[in-house]
Amino acid sequence: MSVEEAFAKGAYDPKGKTKRSWKSRPLTAWGETKTIEEWAADPRARVKMAVIVSRIKAGRHTPEQAISLGFNQSRPWRTLAEVHPRTATS
Repeated sequence: MSVEEAFAKGAYDPKGKTKRSWKSRPLTAWGETKTIEEWAADPRARVKMAVIVSRIKAGRHTPEQAISLGFNQSRPWRTLAEVHPRTATS
């Protein structure tokens, strides 16, 4: 890159990077569209923004579940018996 190209491009702006991050992506839940960062600040959110992002990336939760399920409720499809199966006694 030449000096002229660098000046034409302008200075680096870290604010431009946030436009591409997960926290600024729109997410629709309960008929409302907000960024994930805004959903994390919503009173219905029971987990931090990073947890919402990881749940959405994994694709295992609806947006409503990703926001409103508590931290230990992230895998509602697994029961304790499935995690720690007991041996059959005869």
